[in-house]
Amino acid sequence: MEQSFLKVLSCQTGRLKSIKTKSNKHKVQRRSCTADCTEV
Repeated sequence: MEQSFLKVLSCQTGRLKSIKTKSNKHKVQRRSCTADCTEV
């Protein structure tokens, strides 16, 4: 339970970072990040 919660938290923070920077590299990371979130 706690691990999945932390995973979602880190996923959301990664999203915010990608939105702030708006770089292509972050967009790719965000895709894999959202995939991890859906898996959980």
